[in-house]
Amino acid sequence: DTIEDTFNKYACGLCGKRAYGAGLCRVCRRDTKLSGLVYLGHFEGALKEMLHALKYEDVRRAAKELGELLALKVKDAGWTRGVIAPVPLSASRRRERGYNQAALIARALSGALDWPILDNALERIKDTKQQTKLTRGSRLENMEGAFRSRFNFRASKLPVYLVDDVATTGATLIAAAKALKSAGAKKIIGILAATGH
Repeated sequence: DTIEDTFNKYACGLCGKRAYGAGLCRVCRRDTKLSGLVYLGHFEGALKEMLHALKYEDVRRAAKELGELLALKVKDAGWTRGVIAPVPLSASRRRERGYNQAALIARALSGALDWPILDNALERIKDTKQQTKLTRGSRLENMEGAFRSRFNFRASKLPVYLVDDVATTGATLIAAAKALKSAGAKKIIGILAATGH
């Protein structure tokens, strides 16, 4: 393992505190309702450039590479087969960009693991402000009630792998996981290309 791999195993992907191997510390696990978190690294350097190219320069092949790298991380973490669910964009952002980068990463992850994907597991029911310039409290408030699950997960025992590109405070993951929990998902694992704490 590289130093970063070792750090990722033992540091919380959202706050950087001790994580004891699941990618999340106890506080962030409680707050996000996630059982664990898998991420490639911090939002910097080559990873930041790759995500920027995917989101703003229409370099969609980056999603395939990110999904395949994440599949290796998921296997390495020992997580079991489950259903993959991407975090949806707002309708206006989707129209503007032409695609959802989280969905592209999720499809690549699904292909690499040969696990099912529910492209429309979640729908965004609230048009939120851009998160980049908001404080942590404002981000949480902004995302509150932003998602609704389109599926009833109560009969399923499979874990749900919630895929997004980047998380800084975890506000989007918290809102999305809350919607999945309300729909009966028993175990939710966050999957991120990068963490920006």
